[in-house]
Amino acid sequence: MWPSISRTVPHLVAARLVTVVRRGRFQVHPMIAAFNDPREQQRAVKALPRDMRLDAGDFEDEYERRFQLHLDGKARKAEAKAKGNVTPITKTHLKRVR
Repeated sequence: MWPSISRTVPHLVAARLVTVVRRGRFQVHPMIAAFNDPREQQRAVKALPRDMRLDAGDFEDEYERRFQLHLDGKARKAEAKAKGNVTPITKTHLKRVR
């Protein structure tokens, strides 16, 4: 991933604008995604649970809380790595996929 994207994605995830499907794969929130037909978007938005809607709750407070959780997790990983509690991935740890 390009460095600028790597720095931006955590902000988009914290803002709930993007969901990580798996490493390198993301899904745009249905309330801002492009649809072929407005009715498709309306159905997708109606299917969302209330707490997943972008217009529910205090968006800014929720963003700040979620981004702080991301930063805390990142700090914990860096601390564990500094203490040597993380096993580095080497070629001997990787299994060949056929």
